[in-house]
Amino acid sequence: MIKSKRLKLICVGMMLVVIFSSVSSSLAWLSAASEPVVNYFSGGAIAIKLDEAPVDASGKETSGDRVQENHYKYLAGATLDKDPTVTVLANSEECYVYVCVDNELPSDLFTINVNTSAWVKVSESGTCTIYRYNAVVESSTSDQKLTPVFTTVSISSSLTAEDIESLGTKTLTVTSFAIQTASLETDTADGLAEAYFYNGVDITAIEAETPEPTATEEPEATEDPEATTEATSVSVESGSESEATTAPDGSNTDDEQAEVTAVPVDEDTDVDTSDISEGTDGNMSDAATDIGTEAETNEEGTA
Repeated sequence: MIKSKRLKLICVGMMLVVIFSSVSSSLAWLSAASEPVVNYFSGGAIAIKLDEAPVDASGKETSGDRVQENHYKYLAGATLDKDPTVTVLANSEECYVYVCVDNELPSDLFTINVNTSAWVKVSESGTCTIYRYNAVVESSTSDQKLTPVFTTVSISSSLTAEDIESLGTKTLTVTSFAIQTASLETDTADGLAEAYFYNGVDITAIEAETPEPTATEEPEATEDPEATTEATSVSVESGSESEATTAPDGSNTDDEQAEVTAVPVDEDTDVDTSDISEGTDGNMSDAATDIGTEAETNEEGTA
């Protein structure tokens, strides 16, 4: 009898082991993993240069490396070669490009053939006229040479010796400026170019306004406008050539420096994250279960 009970207990125990083994194996979690996606953020930059072809003593283009300065003589009826050309260097951000033509030569005696189909006039103040390149310059892995602002300066044949004496030395200086297109409309970019050329405003110090974050949106990242400048000049004089003054200057844009490589004769060119604590207010409520017990009543019957 006792052996029979033990045998039954052993059998029951083995059955429980089998049952629990099958249950535990059915509870295995399914899982998988993927490769990470990494995003890298870094600052962009804009770099430009401005140069022109060298000329000989008669003001005609000659061979040699391009320069930032030329010297000319007053020659009645002459057509002088001058082709100030802006180049947007490789890997620059998409940008608007401007030039300021600062011309001290009297317009009744000197004519500049500005390419108005490639360069749109923005405004003028005093001797400075601002032009914007007629197309946005897209980012490229190679240098992009733009259409020259102009190619010649023509002198009137009515120029007299008295005119030459009264003119003395005059300068024709071209300065270039480039600014990002991202977050800037054309009108805004024009205004920044005017502030730079006319008032010498350092636009890299202008902070873009960032909207306050709301409960449903995160603040958008903003970029400080980037810009670079270059300048080229020419002195026009009577008699022998005089030595021109070259004064480098530049403005920093996100650790990038654009150098103003030449200036007119005897004149210097000045040129916040809030921690958004994402709290999940998980209101955990304890589930309460009331357990009631039933009382059994035995009714006694009388025989």
